[in-house]
Amino acid sequence: LLHTLPFDSDRKRMSVIVQECTGKKRVMLLTKGADATVLPILANEYVASEIGEEEVYKAQEHLSDYAKEGLRTLCLAKKYWSEEDYQTWRALHEEAELDPHHRENLIRDSILKAEKDVELL
Repeated sequence: LLHTLPFDSDRKRMSVIVQECTGKKRVMLLTKGADATVLPILANEYVASEIGEEEVYKAQEHLSDYAKEGLRTLCLAKKYWSEEDYQTWRALHEEAELDPHHRENLIRDSILKAEKDVELL
């Protein structure tokens, strides 16, 4: 576990950033939240792809069915980062955490930057 991006009432989702223990040791962001907050942050390329289009359609069908039954739902999404992209974000986030004047806004901005262009899991 590299980072936890906690839930807040504005974003209505939370994320963790992890690194694989074996294999390529890729860095991955995992996000969970209400469909209304996760679906809008899906990557355009993913949504436009044949696989992405089908997965989003199926997810929306299931979400609709569950809502009709009165069930609460969450969506889970992922994004793999290159080491370079992760290090760039990490530096931005650490700088935000240390800012004495605009800390809250800068942290929010860095989290929003991390939680974009994801794919459904």
